[in-house]
Amino acid sequence: MQRSVIRFNQKMTFTILMFLFILPLVLTAQQKRERIVIGEKITLRSEILGEERTLSIYLPSEYENSEKSFPVLYLLDGEWHFHHVTGILQFFEFSKKDIQMIVVAVVNTHRGRDFSPSTWPGYKTYTGGADNFNLFLEKELIPFVQQNYRTTPYKVLTGHSLAGTFTLYSFLSRPELFDAYISLSPCLFWHDRFMLKTAEKFLKTQRNLNKILYIAHEYKEGIQVSTMEEFTTALNSRSPEKLIWTSRFKEKDDHFSYVHKAIYEGLEFIFNKK
Repeated sequence: MQRSVIRFNQKMTFTILMFLFILPLVLTAQQKRERIVIGEKITLRSEILGEERTLSIYLPSEYENSEKSFPVLYLLDGEWHFHHVTGILQFFEFSKKDIQMIVVAVVNTHRGRDFSPSTWPGYKTYTGGADNFNLFLEKELIPFVQQNYRTTPYKVLTGHSLAGTFTLYSFLSRPELFDAYISLSPCLFWHDRFMLKTAEKFLKTQRNLNKILYIAHEYKEGIQVSTMEEFTTALNSRSPEKLIWTSRFKEKDDHFSYVHKAIYEGLEFIFNKK
């Protein structure tokens, strides 16, 4: 009977010791839990658009612990591209590349309205609101960012697909708004060649343009290729002085698979030339 008691006490002692050993580890693990935060979400009231617009904001790692100011990347289709594009910027920081930017990602409300450069009959969502959206960028969004964050004057606009069409349209219609543009898969056959006609007028009036333009697209054949070739031919022959630009085909990719890589390349191209 006595031996059983001793064995029981030994087991209890071992259990208590193990509990006392493991408990601090559990508590320590709980104490070290913390959230990984890559940005903040804010709402901006737009009188021009007549609605509230959601913005996702990313700040470089040096922002909080320094007085430095940073250039700004204005990113369209923010709900789709904020996470992977901020990852590119974080990678640039840690790989010792001299590319640090604030990212302002604009979340959509009426994508077809805001990004369409003209009303395309038959498409009810394409209502030609690009000029109004440019006005929103100029009068409301850019001033808001400059007033609330430490920014340098340098600004980059980035968009893909219909947002890429808007990005190129903004370059052709309001080139003073941004310093550099990354336009991915722009639709140059838009509405009876509206974009090509806009480009023709642009090239006739612009003589000296200190801007950077990066265009990439996945098109392999058809009107997408022919209109893009027409556009790049016009730029080659009548490019404004000081304009730095490149156009790259991503023939091994589809409409979405090349976007991340192209934004990476586009930012490298801009800052290597800047």
